[in-house]
Amino acid sequence: MSSPTNDHAARLRAAFDASFGLPAGARPAPPEAILGISVGDANYALRLCEIALLAPHKVVTPVPGGPPWLLGIASLRGALIPVYDLSGLLGHGARGSTAWMAVAGAARVALAFEHFLGHFVPGQDFITWQTHGGHVQGLARIHEQNWPILNLPSLVTTIQAQVNRSGA
Repeated sequence: MSSPTNDHAARLRAAFDASFGLPAGARPAPPEAILGISVGDANYALRLCEIALLAPHKVVTPVPGGPPWLLGIASLRGALIPVYDLSGLLGHGARGSTAWMAVAGAARVALAFEHFLGHFVPGQDFITWQTHGGHVQGLARIHEQNWPILNLPSLVTTIQAQVNRSGA
C-alpha cells in the first residue's frame, strides 16, 4: 500500500531523473551574477564567473618601467600579481586608485578600480549580450540604469599586447 508521501517522493524522483535527459537548451539558464564597480564617473559590471578574487585595500608596490597603466605588483593570496589601472585601460585617464582589485580568472592579472558597488543577480531579462565595442560585452540593467558589462578576457589580451610591445 502506498502513502501520499511515498507517491509524492516517487514523482519528485522521476522528475529529477527525467531532467538529466533534457537537452541543455531546454533547461533554464542560471541567473548571471555580476559585480558592480565604478571607474571614474562611470558604473560598470563585471561577470562574477570571470573573476578569481576580489580584494579591497591591498598595498601595491610600484615597479620601474613596464607597460602603460601598470601600477605595480601586489601580494594576493601569497602570489605576486601585476596590478593595472582599470580607469586608464578603459580610456578614462589614469586614476591610480587601488581601493579595490579584481583578479581576472586564471590570467593572474589584477585590475584596480575605485569603488565596489555590490553583488547583483539581475536575471536574464535585465542583461543584453552583444558586443558594444572596446571591452564591453553587454549591458546589465541595474538601478534603472544600463551598466556596461566589461569583457575581462579582452582586457587581459590588451594588457598582454602592451607587455609584449614594451618588452617587459
